[in-house]
Amino acid sequence: MGVVKTLSEGLMQTKSLRVLGLTNGVLEREFADVLNNAFTANMQNISLEWIDLPAQVEALDMVLEALLISNRFKNLKKIRLGLAAEHVPEHTVDSFQMLPDLLRRWERSDFDTSTEVRVDFEVSKNLYPRHGDSVSELEQRVLSCWDNWARANESALMLKTLLAIEMQDQQHVKCGEWEVLINEMPKRFTQLKSLHIEFYAQDVGLKWEHGLDMDHFSLLCKGIQSVDSVESIFICGPEHVLLNCCPPLFQCLQHKQRLKELSIVGAWSVDKIFRCLMDFLQVNISVEEVDVLGDESKWPSDAEGKMVLVTETLRRNRECHTLSTLRDATLPFEEAKGAGAFLCGSSQAGSISNEAYQRAKVQITRWKERR
Repeated sequence: MGVVKTLSEGLMQTKSLRVLGLTNGVLEREFADVLNNAFTANMQNISLEWIDLPAQVEALDMVLEALLISNRFKNLKKIRLGLAAEHVPEHTVDSFQMLPDLLRRWERSDFDTSTEVRVDFEVSKNLYPRHGDSVSELEQRVLSCWDNWARANESALMLKTLLAIEMQDQQHVKCGEWEVLINEMPKRFTQLKSLHIEFYAQDVGLKWEHGLDMDHFSLLCKGIQSVDSVESIFICGPEHVLLNCCPPLFQCLQHKQRLKELSIVGAWSVDKIFRCLMDFLQVNISVEEVDVLGDESKWPSDAEGKMVLVTETLRRNRECHTLSTLRDATLPFEEAKGAGAFLCGSSQAGSISNEAYQRAKVQITRWKERR
């Protein structure tokens, strides 16, 4: 109780705190009261810029209301809520049910609505449920939170979603499977306006060879393919996992024009994956950042040369993206007097349907006749 009292006093008196980060372990009722009192009382600290909270805090909707609708935290730029699947109390479900209405009121208010609000949904097959809850009960609670957060995304606010999935470690074969959750969440991507995905598969063994966990990844790829809101992808795993994951992932990301960041830890060391990456960057020119280095101690001897290739490709893509922006601006250009073609040699780049090919042939024929 002494720590809670000290924190309460500190929050209400300090004037220089800019970042407040709290872990999932701090969930007691007394602590929830501290947050509510600090954010709703005559708090001196209005310089907060970033708040990181566990979504399991009691009366979460009241805490967010104090932060967003009080109009007192004018410097607040980001609020992140972490929701781990192994512990989702009933009061968290109740708070998420209130979020769509709360955020709509915030959007319609006269207050500053530029604060970014992000919820991180974390599902780890390595962990047991806490406090005696069954996996099936927790799965339904998480899906309820997910659905209510998706409803909140119907607003015009800066809402972001991160889904982090950690596949099963071969040393924890008796842990909760979370099958329903991992299968259902990708089917519900369509309402999300900004989606970030992290997929961890470290130290997995035979299950990947037998295709069981690969089935989950295939469902994830289908979910990604169904939406345009994917902005970043992070994948971490051993070589045999990356070899299975990367080809279907690149396939479903080809035309995702909002994708800005791509991280595939360990891709440097596998030439086949690196070639797939380079082919992908020839097709999707919207990607701005690529990170495949991972642990520096495991860099291959040719890592620097590969990094130069990626950097140069991204630079060229930025130039092409600028030209495409000018094209989409429908500026009043005169009729074209010539034509040109660019052949990059990739079997995947510029893939075109037969129907589109036939239309192009007709257009070229007409152009020749006009000449």
